[in-house]
Amino acid sequence: MSTRPEELKRAFDRELNINDFRLVWEKAGVLSGRWDSVGILLGISYNKLYEIEAGGKPPRTCLQKVFDCWLKKDYDYKSHGVPTLRMLCNSIKSNSGGADPALADEIAKEFNLTSSGEATTSPVCTSSSKEATSTVKLPVPTSPQSESSVVYVKKKSIGYLPENLTRMLGDLREGYLDNMYFTEKSFGSIDVSKVIHFLQNYIALLLSPRFDKPQMIESIEKEFDHVQTMNQLFKALKRYVSWFNFELVVKLVNTFITDERDLQRKWSTYRQKLKDYFKNNNTKAVQIADSIEFGLSDVPGTKVMIAKVARDDYTLNDLYFFHKLIADALEVPQYKFYFCTIDDGCMELKYSIPDFLYSVLFPLTNQQCDSLAEIRIIKITCHKYVHEMKQLAENELKKLHDSPIDIHDPLWYENTSTPMNEACWRGLKDEVQKLIDKTGLQERGKNGWSPPLAASYGGHINVLCLLIDVYHCDPSQGDDDGVNSLHMASYKGHLNIAQYLVNECHVDPDIADSSGNTGLLYSALGGHVDLMIMFLKKKCNVSQVNREGSTLSLLGCKSGEVALVDQLKQFGIFSEDEIDFNGCGIVHYCAMSDSVELLVYLYNNHKNELFKKRNRFGSTPLHIACQYASSGLIMKMVNIFEYKVLLEADYSGHSSLHYLCSGLVDKYCITEVYNKLTAPCDIPLLKQFHYSNLNKAWFIFISLNINVTKQHKRVSLLSTLLKKTSVINNFNINSITATGQSLVHLACTSGSILLVKVLEEYGINTSSLDYEGQSAVHYAALSGSPTLLSYTVSEYRLNASQPDYKGVVPLALACMSGSINAVEYIMNTTDIDINITCNEGRTPLHYSCRHGNVDLSQYLIEVQDSDINITDNNKCNALGHSASSGNMKLVQYLINNHQLPLTSFALFQAVNSTKLSLIKLLVNEYKLGPQVKSVDRMQAVHCAAQAGAIDVLDLLHSTDDNDALPIHYACTSGVIQLVTFLIDVMKCDVTTEGKTGFTCVTQACLSGNLDLLKLLIKQYKLNLRIFGIASSPEAAVRNGHVHILEWLRQEYHINVASFKNGLLPFYAAQDNHLYCLKHLLNNYSFHVNATKPFYGTPSTLLHIACQEGHVAIVLYLTSLPQCDVSAKTSNGSTVLHLSCKCRSLPILKHLVEKHQLDLTIKDYNGMAPVHVACEEGSLSIV
Repeated sequence: MSTRPEELKRAFDRELNINDFRLVWEKAGVLSGRWDSVGILLGISYNKLYEIEAGGKPPRTCLQKVFDCWLKKDYDYKSHGVPTLRMLCNSIKSNSGGADPALADEIAKEFNLTSSGEATTSPVCTSSSKEATSTVKLPVPTSPQSESSVVYVKKKSIGYLPENLTRMLGDLREGYLDNMYFTEKSFGSIDVSKVIHFLQNYIALLLSPRFDKPQMIESIEKEFDHVQTMNQLFKALKRYVSWFNFELVVKLVNTFITDERDLQRKWSTYRQKLKDYFKNNNTKAVQIADSIEFGLSDVPGTKVMIAKVARDDYTLNDLYFFHKLIADALEVPQYKFYFCTIDDGCMELKYSIPDFLYSVLFPLTNQQCDSLAEIRIIKITCHKYVHEMKQLAENELKKLHDSPIDIHDPLWYENTSTPMNEACWRGLKDEVQKLIDKTGLQERGKNGWSPPLAASYGGHINVLCLLIDVYHCDPSQGDDDGVNSLHMASYKGHLNIAQYLVNECHVDPDIADSSGNTGLLYSALGGHVDLMIMFLKKKCNVSQVNREGSTLSLLGCKSGEVALVDQLKQFGIFSEDEIDFNGCGIVHYCAMSDSVELLVYLYNNHKNELFKKRNRFGSTPLHIACQYASSGLIMKMVNIFEYKVLLEADYSGHSSLHYLCSGLVDKYCITEVYNKLTAPCDIPLLKQFHYSNLNKAWFIFISLNINVTKQHKRVSLLSTLLKKTSVINNFNINSITATGQSLVHLACTSGSILLVKVLEEYGINTSSLDYEGQSAVHYAALSGSPTLLSYTVSEYRLNASQPDYKGVVPLALACMSGSINAVEYIMNTTDIDINITCNEGRTPLHYSCRHGNVDLSQYLIEVQDSDINITDNNKCNALGHSASSGNMKLVQYLINNHQLPLTSFALFQAVNSTKLSLIKLLVNEYKLGPQVKSVDRMQAVHCAAQAGAIDVLDLLHSTDDNDALPIHYACTSGVIQLVTFLIDVMKCDVTTEGKTGFTCVTQACLSGNLDLLKLLIKQYKLNLRIFGIASSPEAAVRNGHVHILEWLRQEYHINVASFKNGLLPFYAAQDNHLYCLKHLLNNYSFHVNATKPFYGTPSTLLHIACQEGHVAIVLYLTSLPQCDVSAKTSNGSTVLHLSCKCRSLPILKHLVEKHQLDLTIKDYNGMAPVHVACEEGSLSIV
């Protein structure tokens, strides 16, 4: 290295890039413990830090990612400056960054400089004659309900002893007591009854909004009713006022003591002293510290303010006024400050302060001013606040290209899953070539995401041409679900890329992903008329429907684009009557878009009844609009139908408010990318079902990239709607769904404290359990938010290790979400066993693997020492559960790193996941034979048919031991393309019947797909199968498909009431289909106390519901006045015995408490309910 000072200084100021990673790591790799603080001072955005932290990697890896972002200039370098060693040293030296001045000096000395970058022989220049030119405009303070204003701090701060604090408060408290004494003395000659009357009218001023309730006010009024003297009055008043809550006393003085200016001046002076007490940074009343020192990791870079008082007996009402006083003193009344801890008799109130507000309240240090001025930032403005600083000698700033990237992009995780994918997504052609030369093109990202997909999604045709023309990437290759470059270009509207792929690369324009979505459907979903016209000119199939039954018309409405819908009409391919397999129509799809323009267009041009049409789950377009928080559309609808429509429920008891609160959405397509693109953008998880038949509860949770801005709009929308609906007569803030879920349960799935706090304002019950025994803490765990978890535990006094009725603990739900932070919170705050099992024998590791969470599973095994060899009740271990998720990387990790034995059972699990790449790996590389049979005698091919996976079916004509062909299972899946493929191409015999009596028609009834049923009957001329062992009406009811039953009744004149001697309601009760049962009892002449015909012990509907543990059905039946709750079975068992038999505590409690049933009653064998509970081993019931 040269030793000339100017060259050394140039090296110190040289712009760094990714090739300097090793240099930077050698200098600063030891600072991994403060990786987030270093990242903040290097200019890395909060969102990027959140993303790094959410990955759950160790601090060393997090620091590597921070340096990677910094050196790649993946931050706002125009404001913060380009990467240099000078900037690195500043971040290392700062107490808010690396807090290691010695290391900074050591680095600088290599260049004969100080750590600030000046020559060691020269003083630091602190001024400049150059004209100031740069101003940073910081964001205007957001809503006071902003998530960033809430902080939970676990670690104890290093503070001052309570006795010292008492001395500090001495002057203030003495002044307060003096003022109270003089005030009482001044009131000696005033009529006490008038003062009492005045106080009773202003009692609300003594209460925070939380306690400002009529009952509370009335109780305080009664206290003053017994007051006879002024001395008694002030004694009573002193119980409610304090040294920081005295405004009502001032109001008394200003009203009654108008001639004593001296007393008014005393209170005015005292008020000013209080403000000075908090505002003066030289006192120790308020400390400022970096959040990291206090264990705060949810909001990187946030400062923490700690206000201490030598008392620990303040109530929540006191805290409100203390908060308010600080906010007023610091002149930021729009901010709300939360939370306190009490330690050794000293209360500490800790508040988070956003960086821009921090700089307003508390002056920047000289070092911070120098660092900002060094990159020409000499003025910071925030709303009305302005902070100016001197400018140092100006550095030459380079003009560099800044690629705009949407941090809320729904496919953020896919596009950033590998360095290559990210470079392609950003269009960094040179970087792509370097990476290819260095690592090749073999690595695929999340769910098989590849570089061509990333380039197409980003719209970079030059990068895509490089990959295809130079490096020979397959233009038709898709991800693990068959999503290819054409699909992504079509969705994003990149016409030039779509034309290149179709015209020059000869990609089939009609090629579909695993859920049947073609380029044409993706272009409609994206709202791109030009792309749609291109596909229509290519004679693409306009009748194509995807796995959910979404058509061109429906997806066009989902786009929200009036021009596209109008174009479809001009081509004659738009239909207002189209519905998908769930019964959602064009207005349901429009509701997902929040396009008021399209809603008005549809309202003016189509049937009005479409706007209140229900799908097969009873959801109206308004329900869907609330699920997507489509505020504009919701307000338009309530203007049409009035606010009371928000309280109308679907068939499972979900009102519009329930939909708005929920952070989950169900999806029935098996294409992960499509599901992400069509899900609400502000929720943390989607629930992806592998089967359209919901009785096959095979699903995984998929994490979404949350749009925080949209989530805050959802909070605001909920607040607005609650204000309007809470005044309606039948409004009930504690209303629950058919599964016992309250609004607070659903709000906790969102992961948003703010959403939950809106509900608290209306007095919602925060400690209730749903019918599975899950509380708010279970739902918070599922959201993956450690902050919300902490909140529900501390504020609601809930237990983070409490199992539900099936033995599922919050830890298991956190593992489903994939959140390492949530898991770590539970492990650190409870003494729970990491290998705890639920009633099905599953451990937290099993749940993590089952939902395909690679990083979390690795963390559980390598950090938390989870036992990978435990098997559940079905003999399925971590590897089997991983295969069911379809995550190939997780399966390979367990096989290669932990040598878990691979069995044929894993193949069945993989086939159920529908992931072709994993299935090929198991069959081709690990040589698992597809002919092997499962415990229920099914072959892998039948599993594939049942899951509706066309691309997995390469062996078709094998039959299992029930003589069931793949065609039967395909009909159960409800996937029309698969059924027609098997019949028309593979020539499967569609007329065969299995040993259990099921045919293709009855299997189609099970699927709930009416279009498939009509196709089989009308096009393939199959027998409807009204009678027989397994009839079509029975199949429809067993899966709760009322729409199938009603179609059968109308088409074939079936007498539902007399069908098989009234058997249908018993199927609905047995299989827990509440809406179907209600439909049958309300519309046909069934008797609620009838006994089940044909089968074994005569049982009523209530007996069956109790025996199966179906809480919602029991509640419904017992609400009917004619229901006989005392009826017995042939062996003398009552509903109490049956409830204990199924171990259902909620049902037992309901029957005893609401219907006063006798717990000592015995059956004909002398068994009381408690005996049955003991026999079943139900400790909670006993």
